[in-house]
Amino acid sequence: MSVRLSPEEREALLWRAGDVGLSISDYTRAILLERHPIGVGNVRQRVPTSAERALARFAAEVGNLAFEINKIGVNVNQLAHAANAGAAVPRDAVAVAADALAHLATPLATIRDAVLASLAPDRATPEGEP
Repeated sequence: MSVRLSPEEREALLWRAGDVGLSISDYTRAILLERHPIGVGNVRQRVPTSAERALARFAAEVGNLAFEINKIGVNVNQLAHAANAGAAVPRDAVAVAADALAHLATPLATIRDAVLASLAPDRATPEGEP
């Protein structure tokens, strides 16, 4: 089962699950099956700090990119399967997959830079890269 959420909804779900010490999956499962994890429904909502909100947005963006990369991977796998079975693979289908991957290069570089900056604030990009 999968559920599509807006980045804001995902951020809110991250916080609610975190407030009771559960992953998003465990929290959602508990709510859907009415198991009510400890504190659900009676936890006073604390206001997240700006850093926590930024981290939640970052996590949501990483999740969205992972989803997009997975979709592209499924398409590439289908093309490879067809080619290995001897079917003709249209060049435009390969070009579409390549373009989709190229489209993700900038967001992935942004995430890489953010992770590196958080690990070593004085070194935001790998050596030899702009």
